[in-house]
Amino acid sequence: WALNMGSTASSKKEVYFAVIKTIMKQRPIKKAQLIQFLELVCEICPWFSEDQSTDLYVWENAWGRASKRVHIR
Repeated sequence: WALNMGSTASSKKEVYFAVIKTIMKQRPIKKAQLIQFLELVCEICPWFSEDQSTDLYVWENAWGRASKRVHIR
C-alpha cells in the first residue's frame, strides 16, 4: 500500500488510514490485534484489500465475515 503523492489513490488511502486510526481511538484495540484482524479480512474478503474502502457497507460486510471466523466482541 505505497502512497503515490498527488494521486486520487493516494488521497483514498489517506482517508482509509484515517478511518483505521479513528477505529483504534474509539475501541480499546491493540495495534497487533488490528493488524491480525485486517490480515484475516484480506484472507476471507480479498476484494476488501483491493478496494481499501471507506464505505460503511463494505466494512460491515467484512466485519460480519470476520466475526463468523473468530470471536470478536
